[in-house]
Amino acid sequence: GAAGVLHRFMAIDMQIEKAREIEKRSGKCYVAIGLQDYRERVMYLSPHATLFMLDSANGSNILVENFIRWYKEEGFPQDIVIGNTLTKASVSRAINLGADAMRHGIGIGKACLTTDITGIGCPPVTALYYGWKAIRNHELENKDIGFEHDSNLNSPTLLLDGGIRKPGD
Repeated sequence: GAAGVLHRFMAIDMQIEKAREIEKRSGKCYVAIGLQDYRERVMYLSPHATLFMLDSANGSNILVENFIRWYKEEGFPQDIVIGNTLTKASVSRAINLGADAMRHGIGIGKACLTTDITGIGCPPVTALYYGWKAIRNHELENKDIGFEHDSNLNSPTLLLDGGIRKPGD
């Protein structure tokens, strides 16, 4: 049930080459991109990518908003995952901008030192609750205004981001 994401820390030509290889072998290729060169990467990787994952620590950043607006206006067919979100408000904002999924949580797991360094973080169960509330409110609002039979209306996905360092994770 797991999926690998082709990381963004390589030259664009290398990422394109790897995406082609992955696409040929599995038919699906999930690709990470960053805020610095997303236009170029999306344009060149779009023929091979099944999904794009915008790799950003702060999903509420104005640069993330600019990216989503550009991505949706350009009409790329792949779903877009943005990250990271933590609060109900940040998830709601991402949904309203058109994100298909959110990498959710800050300071969770073994690799993340954010809580230790900045003091910002949230336990995973609490973070999931905040995100679930935002998605549930989105679903209820759309049902209330009559979109419950619209097959094009999909609920966004919440992906808890973090590893396991201790039982609480």
